[in-house]
Amino acid sequence: MKSIVYLSEAKVEFSEDDLSDLVTLASSKNRLCGITGYLCFSRGRFIQYLEGSSNAVNEMMESIRRDPRHELIYETEIPEIRHRVFDTWWMRHITKDELNAFQLEHCIEQNLLYIKSNFFFKDKCREYIRENIRTISSIYRAQKKGFL
Repeated sequence: MKSIVYLSEAKVEFSEDDLSDLVTLASSKNRLCGITGYLCFSRGRFIQYLEGSSNAVNEMMESIRRDPRHELIYETEIPEIRHRVFDTWWMRHITKDELNAFQLEHCIEQNLLYIKSNFFFKDKCREYIRENIRTISSIYRAQKKGFL
């Protein structure tokens, strides 16, 4: 099982309808490829987490890298994933407002930018990112069950 999280900057404007269309298309494509994950768009930047077979994730990332609507700032593989974190989310769009109370997306973005520029703490930053992603999954599972 492979997982990647990346940060990219939009090169074009994305309206709510554009984002909805993007998520719908990505969800369908991901289901066919066996990829799960989420997408967050805020302040002109995307953070996307993908998980699935190594081949499927690698092929999806190649497609994402070629997409002219955005420019990748940084991507990293999250080590030690044995099971899917988002087993039922083919592509869940998480809004900034949904995560605002927890500040998790900001933490992930800051860690991605930090490991891009600082080699010495990459493993620790990846660990923080992995824990933030697991927390996002736990929060949404609790919400789905009516605990939050």
